[in-house]
Amino acid sequence: MNRTLYALCGADKSRPFSPHVWKTMLSLAHKGLDYDTRAVGFTQIPTIENGATTLVPVLRDGDLLVRDSF
Repeated sequence: MNRTLYALCGADKSRPFSPHVWKTMLSLAHKGLDYDTRAVGFTQIPTIENGATTLVPVLRDGDLLVRDSF
């Protein structure tokens, strides 16, 4: 199953800096779940999943879209 985590990043796309994104990443790692990270900037957030959210993290897990860090 493909999981995509949208993570807030600045100029360096390899370093997500949102503490809520980090909580999600640590939770996924703890559960042993694989995922791909897609880095987004502040101005790109409204375009995630066709405007489904205004906040990150957002996790696409198959047909399920999860918009909460807990």
